[in-house]
Amino acid sequence: MNNISSDDQTQFEEVPDHVLPHGQLGPALYRDLPPAISWKKMVGPSIMLAGLSLGSGEFILWPHLVYSTGFIFFWACMLGVITQYFLNLEIERYTLATGESAITGFCRLNKNWAWIMLLLNIIPWAWPGWATGAGTIISWLIYGPTEVIQPDGSIAFAAQHVSFFGILGLLIVGIVLTAGPVVYNTVEKIQFFLVLFIIVVVILLSLLVVRGDAVVKMAEGIASVGQMPDMTNSDITMMGLLGALAFAGAGGTTNLGQSNFIKDKGYGMGKYIGRITSPLTGQEESTSEVGYFFKMTDSNLAKWKD
Repeated sequence: MNNISSDDQTQFEEVPDHVLPHGQLGPALYRDLPPAISWKKMVGPSIMLAGLSLGSGEFILWPHLVYSTGFIFFWACMLGVITQYFLNLEIERYTLATGESAITGFCRLNKNWAWIMLLLNIIPWAWPGWATGAGTIISWLIYGPTEVIQPDGSIAFAAQHVSFFGILGLLIVGIVLTAGPVVYNTVEKIQFFLVLFIIVVVILLSLLVVRGDAVVKMAEGIASVGQMPDMTNSDITMMGLLGALAFAGAGGTTNLGQSNFIKDKGYGMGKYIGRITSPLTGQEESTSEVGYFFKMTDSNLAKWKD
């Protein structure tokens, strides 16, 4: 599409398929891009992504992997994080330009992507493993681990009332999300506090316990691209390595959530789409899953650059 020297004020003209295919969805409409918001208001989605990233990979998988085999495989962690950086940029750019989530964009290509994306979100994320994992930690904090004698005579450690704490946690999450008028704003405030708290704790622990020689080894591991750890003398398996690689950074379909965050924040064309509000405390807003696109005018391109 060639740039148009003067602004084309025509609104709500259908976008042709060669520009943005519509498939089973309704065609997108042309609309002028709104002015960019202040950069100070653009922190939210990044905080959300950081909160999603600080999970099993960063707190469990990678520390265990480094403890067992050293930093030899740490280059893979950097590769995964850097790859996701560019992936997130493109996810965000699509939503900025259209106001649609990345999943809606996939559905424009083929309606079956809806089922694929649904399963890819339900199977790894909606399964209550996160709730029971948190319930286990809470149980250990309250009651301490309980020794269990295994059939072979060895001792294992178990937690009490895990199901109760897991269900209670899910109920609390549901109540908190429903209580806030705008779901995104509620989650953003919670994540901002948690991420800030974690950053402070990590910095303090680093100053107290991280040795200089460990930092050197980490740098060597980043530079050892392609090197693999010795798995014969450790409990690390190939599946464990792949799991650590997948959970470096956000991982999985959580990267696609960036488009939802940007849409709910009202960035770019997301301003015209509407936000998810609480059915109890929020004011209902008109929402649409089908977005817009802008013509290549000087005014629109200047806003896009901003």
